[in-house]
Formats: sequence, C-alpha cells, structure tokens
Amino acid sequence: MSARVQRYVLAISLEPEDASTTLFFGHLTERLPGGLRVARYGQPGFAAEVAGCSAIILVRGLFEMDSVVWAARVLKLPLYYFVDDNFMRLRGQPGPWSTFVEHYSAVNVRTRLRVFAGVLLSSSALIDYFKDEQLHHRLMLFPPVESARVLPRSRESRGAAGVGFFGGAHLHDTFRQWVLPAIRRLAAEQPISLRVAGVSETIAASPGLTIAHQEYDGSYARGLEKFAAAGVDVLVHPSVAGLANNAYKNPHALISARAIGAVPIVSDRPPYDDLRSAGVALLCDDSIESWYAALVQALRPVERGLIGERLVSFCSSQFGGSVNHQVIDETGGPHSASSRPWALPRRAVVRASVLIDRLRRGVTLPRPRTRTLGR
Repeated sequence: MSARVQRYVLAISLEPEDASTTLFFGHLTERLPGGLRVARYGQPGFAAEVAGCSAIILVRGLFEMDSVVWAARVLKLPLYYFVDDNFMRLRGQPGPWSTFVEHYSAVNVRTRLRVFAGVLLSSSALIDYFKDEQLHHRLMLFPPVESARVLPRSRESRGAAGVGFFGGAHLHDTFRQWVLPAIRRLAAEQPISLRVAGVSETIAASPGLTIAHQEYDGSYARGLEKFAAAGVDVLVHPSVAGLANNAYKNPHALISARAIGAVPIVSDRPPYDDLRSAGVALLCDDSIESWYAALVQALRPVERGLIGERLVSFCSSQFGGSVNHQVIDETGGPHSASSRPWALPRRAVVRASVLIDRLRRGVTLPRPRTRTLGR
C-alpha cells in the first residue's frame, strides 16, 4: 500500500522575506502550520515543494515565473495570483518602479490571468479596479496579517526618544522634505535618536539629534527586529503626494508599528486617511509644522499609551488572519493526501519547466526590486 503525504497551499515569491510576502503569507504560516508554505522561486528543493502542494499562489510576479504556470497546468494544480499594488496604475507614472512594471498593462494582465483560478487582492479598492477592468471573474480580498508575536524591545535607558523611518526608496524624498526637518526641530528641544533603514545617503546629526543608519535588509522581519531592539518609540511613514497607487494600498505601517511597540505617524492620504476616527495613528499633511506637532503628541507618555492600546485592538480585529484563513481553505480545498510514488514524476515536470524557462529567457531569473514599489 502506498504511503500518503499531506498536501498544502504553496505561496511562491521571488523575494520570500520581503515585506509583501511576509505580511501576507509569512505571518499567516504562523497561524496555519502545515496548511500553507512559502517558497522562493527556483531555490534548492523548489521542485519538491511544488510537487507536494494542492494549490499554488504566485506572489506579485505574474510574468516572472512562467515555469510555475506551465508546471501547474501540466500537474492540474489550481493556480492563483496575489498582488498588493496596482501595477497598471504604477505603469502610467514614471518612477523607480518603471522597469519592473512595464509588462503590466491591463491587456497583458487580463490575458495571463485566463489560466488562473482566482486572484487574491490586498484591498477593496484593488478588487474594484480588477472588476472594472474585467481582469478576472474570481476576486478575493486578502488583507495583510499581523505576526502572532510581538518583538522584544530594548529596556535600556537611552535618555532620548526613539524615532524610526522604515520605508522604500520612493519615500525618501518626502521624508527629507517634511519629516526630517520636523525631527530636527523637535531634537533642538529634547534629545532624539533617529534610526533610518535603507537610506543610502548619509543623514547628518544636528543639535540634540543622533542618527543610526541601518543597512537595507532583504528580510522585513529582521529589519523590524532591529528597530524593536533599538527601542523605537515612534514610526514615521510618509507617502508620496499624487501617486495613483496610494488609493490601492493597505495600511501596513500599522502592523509594523504594532510589532515594535511604536506609535505610527503617517501621511493624511490613502490608505490612512480613513483611520482618523479610529485613533490608531497620527495623520499629517505635507508640512513641517504638521509632522512636528504629531511627533510632540506621539511622545507624550499618556498619548502614546492610549494610541498603543487602540492599535493593539485594531490590528487584532483587522489583521488577525481569519479572512485569509478562509481564502486559503477555498484555494486549496481540503488538503488532500497524495501518493508518494507520484512525487518523482511531479518533481521532474517542475524541473523541466524551470529549465525551459531559463533557456527561453537566456538570462538569469529576474529579481524585481519589489521594495521600491510599496513599502
């Protein structure tokens, strides 16, 4: 009698440790042990991961992982696509993301999605867009998920309030224009320790302000751990004015702030402008005065405590993973068992598909810098 192996839903990503994959799938694996796995495209053991799954979710990369599409069709595996940015709208606005979204026209996306069983989308606005453009008939809401654990914070007395900036390259100019001057102004009144992640240009210290530069880390989780260990009290997250993609984003900065025990200060525009009455973040317009006032408020112990309590409750109710759990169950169906003797030929199909794709492209597998698109 053949041994039976339990199957699972497999999320495949070009960058499995990045913010998008971690927020939507990495944290979810903590809550669905055995039912969901995350794999890096083309990694050692990749063929075995695909061969043993019951359904596949391509994370963000729709045109970059052709071999998975081919293998899924041969193996008759349900194929799904997940995205948390509107690449079609980004394509219409030149920026650091342009190289990586050039193939994402509505026509190309609609054509490619014909062989997919469904699409997982991070926001209601994205669902409306996909529906209006008739990109696919089965659209499912798939919000971000908070981690099941809270990161340990430093207990050392630093004598300075900790402010952190943990954002993508496209946010750096906005940070320098509005947020940094506000931080310098406050630092002249009370000591501030500013930690910035992934900012290549050196930020100079100023009266009362010390700077800690944290190198870009491909792992969102490791980056946040360093912020928590440094005792960051306030997480600033400005967004770019006029960027069409803002309306389709999700308020992921809330999850990051909650994880490190910080108060989030964000721009008063989508996707945060609907949160004003929730009291879980401080919202700012594009002015130094607005960011300065929010920093002062966030560093008051009473205010910080109240916002923190509301943030914990909000993240638990909105990003607890129950909606995602249901979607994973729907995509993979019952996690049926498969017979071991079929594992080897299934792996061979995946390996052959990857090899053919590499030969067809004639280049190394693409690694889109997804961190420039949404963090």
